[in-house]
Amino acid sequence: MSPPCWRLETRESATRAPTNKGPMSFAKTMKSLPGWIDTVLNRGGSPSMTWIALLVLLLDSSVGLAQQSGVALYFANEEFRFAKLIERKEILDYRVVAAGERRYRETFFDSADLYLFERRMFYRVKDGFDGQARVEFYAGDSANDGRAAGLVHSAALPAGAVLAVGNGRLDNPALRNGLPVPAARDFKNIQLTAEYAKHSVTFERQGRAEFLVSLLAGNFVGLTGKKIETGFLALEIQPLTNRAMHARDIKRIADALRPDMRLSPIAMSLYARGIEKSVLLRPDERRLQPLRTFGGAKGSGFDQFDAPDAVAFTLDGRLLAGDTDNARFKILSFRDATQTVQIVGREGSAAGEFGHSLAASLGSFKVYHQVQGIAVDRGGLIYVIDQGNQRIHVFDTTGKVLPEKVIPLRLCAKEAPRCSDGLWRPTKRNEYNSVQGIALDDDGGIFISDKGMSRIYRILSDGRLDANFNLQELDSVNGRPALKEPESLALYQDKLYVSSEGNGEIQVFDRRSGQLAGAAVAFGADVFGGKAEGLAVVRDYLFAVDVQNNRIAVFDLTSEKPNFLMGFVGDFESADGIAIDRGEKYVAVADQGNFRILLYSLPEIFNHLGADKR
Repeated sequence: MSPPCWRLETRESATRAPTNKGPMSFAKTMKSLPGWIDTVLNRGGSPSMTWIALLVLLLDSSVGLAQQSGVALYFANEEFRFAKLIERKEILDYRVVAAGERRYRETFFDSADLYLFERRMFYRVKDGFDGQARVEFYAGDSANDGRAAGLVHSAALPAGAVLAVGNGRLDNPALRNGLPVPAARDFKNIQLTAEYAKHSVTFERQGRAEFLVSLLAGNFVGLTGKKIETGFLALEIQPLTNRAMHARDIKRIADALRPDMRLSPIAMSLYARGIEKSVLLRPDERRLQPLRTFGGAKGSGFDQFDAPDAVAFTLDGRLLAGDTDNARFKILSFRDATQTVQIVGREGSAAGEFGHSLAASLGSFKVYHQVQGIAVDRGGLIYVIDQGNQRIHVFDTTGKVLPEKVIPLRLCAKEAPRCSDGLWRPTKRNEYNSVQGIALDDDGGIFISDKGMSRIYRILSDGRLDANFNLQELDSVNGRPALKEPESLALYQDKLYVSSEGNGEIQVFDRRSGQLAGAAVAFGADVFGGKAEGLAVVRDYLFAVDVQNNRIAVFDLTSEKPNFLMGFVGDFESADGIAIDRGEKYVAVADQGNFRILLYSLPEIFNHLGADKR
């Protein structure tokens, strides 16, 4: 897969939501204060200091004490094209009108023990890069659920303070003293930043704009706990009018957009989502630090990558890394402090070259042929998928291409019996071939996945399709298609494990017949919450790249339905392929969005799992 890409078809000047400003009566102001004041008074704060802070708050003309107007933020489990909104022109009974793009940075402060987060409050500085940054304090129930937050404190941030905020400090006493929080606590400890582009459209009815609907596409950067950077996509729905029943209308809009945009059913604040993804470690998670990093910059240079994807290890422990959009792969040798790099292949159609032409246009989204799956057989030969030239290259242990061993990938129509010895050819609009994953069994069989057609094939050593491998297309338990956009493959005993990128599940087939294995149904949807990517097997463990949670998920394969054991968190951006060396020293992960390959210690992971040491 390629890193997420978002594009607006039409760009106009940004439209900002109108704000309602005006004085509030003292009685209404006091009535609007939420019940967290008791918490403040009973959690170590000085009552006198608290009421002084509240008095400053009430007298400050820049402070608004009102509930937010029902803004809801729904996160997506995987990338989608915002153009889907614009292309439809109408949604429900609204006309869709492009409203432009802006960029923002939100910096969230809390105490070291996340005092505010635990109480569903948040304290932030929001910068729209327009010289009008503001410091704000929200209290209410929006940190962990979808209910509206109360804006308790809002004030303009002096330009000279913006740099301090970026360094995790907010030293202006006049601003901080207006916050009704315990005086004894230090809220200068920065926990999280969110930087994003906000692409917006308005939903209009009878010539009146009623909602601003925006795609937020950006990154969280956690500065405690996990200390990682991770991408996010979310849909924000903001009312532009004072009409009643906004909550019902927001839900109606979210329900209409959810299938296409794969949105979470529950609204959540940026702060809560960012803390969950980039700061907090769950009880079943451990943080991993890489032993080595290869690459890290986008380009075609000797030490650069462009969308690295598949990885594998040679029999003698060298690392193979697909340099996808550079139409080549690399052989990396490393010992102690030394490292050598060998580049194999280039764009073209000759032996050992890789095609990189356009594969399909899906609306405004374009799919290109790429270097994809890499695998090594028991004799040390290297197999690499060449999508553009519809073949599988075979190289010897030194990286020399073996033209006589190339495996052509023939295409034919789906309808039997004409497709007895070829891959299904697209027959409908938006269908395309995209051979992605590869796995080799000890009998000389070659398994490949076609993501575009949602198919798996087994190829014999002579290049013919295995007629005895008949993929079961429907899940016998629920009647749904067994696979949706399958990518990575892994073998364990007589089972073939397949990650379905389209539904975030792993499906299990009998490796000889192609039928679903036993009574077990697909697993992992509750773990991944989105995409399941690269797969690798070692001993009785399945390692899977868990894209949404920035981790490697490990499953126990000894039970009929694999059991999730633990997640190992890394600093990934759209991670993809994974491989484990035969000497059980290393785990390699293709960190596609960061243009690098990361190498981790397998013994360290085994130690956390409590696996028997060898």
